[in-house]
Amino acid sequence: ALTFSNYVLQPLFPTCFPPETGLRLLAGVCLLLLTWVNCSSVRWATRVQDMFTAGKLLALGLIIIMGIVQICKGEYYWLEPANAFEPFQEYDELLASNAVAVTFGEKLLGVMSWIMPISVALSTFGGVNGSLFTSSRLFFAGAREGHLPRLLAMIHVKRCTPIPALLFT
Repeated sequence: ALTFSNYVLQPLFPTCFPPETGLRLLAGVCLLLLTWVNCSSVRWATRVQDMFTAGKLLALGLIIIMGIVQICKGEYYWLEPANAFEPFQEYDELLASNAVAVTFGEKLLGVMSWIMPISVALSTFGGVNGSLFTSSRLFFAGAREGHLPRLLAMIHVKRCTPIPALLFT
């Protein structure tokens, strides 16, 4: 959730790190919203997961396409084994970046650089949803088998969601 909030707020603070309070507040809102979605409906949670997987695929596709474009332009010096680790010595800006995908987008995408932080934010939001979805089911299963408190094995009668396990997660 903190990574999600970092990528959402980083474009708003291009010359400095986003404020820690803002990062934590947005991360909390993210967790609360996704916990509510997961408590409300399994169908909603899976739809959220499916939608935000598209953001992950967009980010990965964009990185791959930009790599191919750079190779086609003849800029493949860094792919040679002897030169593979040189970028880590020269790119202090990239290493110091709090949101590497934002820096990557600024360097290679120009006016379309806004796509990268949005794609990574979508991807991390989906990742938080998937983590809540699976970890709550693990707590539920552990409680059902008697390894955790019985309370975590309860399921909402109408929604069929493990609300106590989700809240514990």
